[in-house]
Amino acid sequence: MNTSQFEYNLDYYSGAQAAMFIENMLIDEVTSLQWTVQQSKVPIYGYASQVFDEMAKGTIIVQGSFSINYVEAGYLHAVLSHVHKYGIKAENPEMRLAEANLEELNKIAISNWIGSNLNEEGTSGQMWDSYKKLKEAYQLQGKNFTTLTSQINDYVWGVDGDSRLGKGQLDQLDENLRRTDQRHLNGFDIYVRFNHEGTLQDTITKIENVHLVGKSQTVVIDENPVQEVYSFYAKNVI
Repeated sequence: MNTSQFEYNLDYYSGAQAAMFIENMLIDEVTSLQWTVQQSKVPIYGYASQVFDEMAKGTIIVQGSFSINYVEAGYLHAVLSHVHKYGIKAENPEMRLAEANLEELNKIAISNWIGSNLNEEGTSGQMWDSYKKLKEAYQLQGKNFTTLTSQINDYVWGVDGDSRLGKGQLDQLDENLRRTDQRHLNGFDIYVRFNHEGTLQDTITKIENVHLVGKSQTVVIDENPVQEVYSFYAKNVI
């Protein structure tokens, strides 16, 4: 074959032409990515039917994993922390300030409620005073006060980054552990872009609402880069 007349076939993509993004951040250390979309369809059989007559819709789950080159401890945790902190920008600074004040009242009310029920710091008088201030704040902003109950449950059970630990202690603990499966860091979107270099031909796959559920690492004495493998669940692939 005359190699001078050979042209690379641009009809198909290769892994070298793919790039993975977490929200708007390029993760250039990714070496592999795989996912599976499953729907638990249920066949419906009519009376005396040997084959099914209809197929009922089932639940959908996306399971997958990706691997990255190990460059430093906490690499992906730093990425997710950055996305969590700067991914959503405030459109209305005044509203964001009002919500911040409301959040502070939430913390005070919840802290007093926990303290009163655990016989720690705080009294019943303080608890109901905090409730009153918080309710007034909710009414001024047209918010539903019943959400406070779920926020108290979140505080007790450690959901969305809250727990019985103080907020400062929790932040320090999270930084020390550098766990990427923390709930408040998850729920992000992964974008996979396939692009032919030197052309405008590309396509994008979106993996929605990704939650990391595990991490593994194997160290082998050879010349290959050490890999970190992250497994995840996701809502859908589009």
